[in-house]
Amino acid sequence: SDLPEYRNLHEHCIGDLAVTPDDWETAATRLLDFNTRKQVAVRQRMNVLQNWSIDVRAEEWRDVFTVQGN
Repeated sequence: SDLPEYRNLHEHCIGDLAVTPDDWETAATRLLDFNTRKQVAVRQRMNVLQNWSIDVRAEEWRDVFTVQGN
């Protein structure tokens, strides 16, 4: 669905954004193929490791806890 949370994820290359029934059908049909699911999984895992892992975001979390601790 075209909701703000999903749009934000999609803008960060996480997942597909399905707006119309045809979009849903296309996305679901694509995922029926094992090789497509595997490629998507590998790409998404790399995205998470490179952009969203705790190692990458550690300073942001430190800042959150520092502000909370004051």
